Amino acid sequence: MSRKYQVASKGRMVNVTVPEDVSNREILIDAIKESMSPEAVAAMVPFLRSAQVRKTKPEVTRQINWFANVLAEAVGGDKRVDELCADVLRF
Repeated sequence: MSRKYQVASKGRMVNVTVPEDVSNREILIDAIKESMSPEAVAAMVPFLRSAQVRKTKPEVTRQINWFANVLAEAVGGDKRVDELCADVLRF
């Protein structure tokens, strides 16, 4: 992703391309949106959030929760996750 600008240099206009400052999280969210349906993404969130991880592995729990939050963000937040899951999951 980049932005294009025209700037004056030595009395003439030149085109300059500048990369946007995109975080790895934003790149991941874009990849998720391009690869999966919102329903599939939303359906993973409750399963990840309810994962039973050994208490001796707090880093694994943190990473699972982080990814669940990224997935929720990708579809528009927790309320949207609930709406999408209501259509596709049986609880």
